[in-house]
Parts: sequence; C-alpha cells; structure tokens
Amino acid sequence: MLFSFKVTYKELDEMTDVLAAKLRSIGVGKNSIVGIMMERCLEYTISYIAIHKAGTYVIIDIYSLLVKV
Repeated sequence: MLFSFKVTYKELDEMTDVLAAKLRSIGVGKNSIVGIMMERCLEYTISYIAIHKAGTYVIIDIYSLLVKV
C-alpha cells in the first residue's frame, strides 16, 4: 500500500476543501501559479487536488522537474 494510513473519499474531499479555501484566502485563483515541492505522499495528493479546487489551471510539479534534471 502506498500510504501508511487510509482515508475515505469523503475525508479526502473535506481535507482538500479546507486547503483550497486557505489558498483562495491568500489570493490563489484563476491564472495563479502554484508550486508543489514535496515527495509523493498523501499530503502531495491533497495539495494537488486543493490547488485545482482553488481555481488555478496551472500546476508546476517541481518534484518532477527535479527528478528529470
């Protein structure tokens, strides 16, 4: 199993809603650029989904860029 613990889809939805609201409160929205720099983990998944929920369409996956270098 990839994660050391399990979360339900409902819990995942709730966690991403909280982070998306926080991102919107600091000005993240349409046409924003948001970077993610962390290893692949549950928090990465939460961040990735929350960024989309915040309304931005551009995601820079810094981890993937570093791995390719």
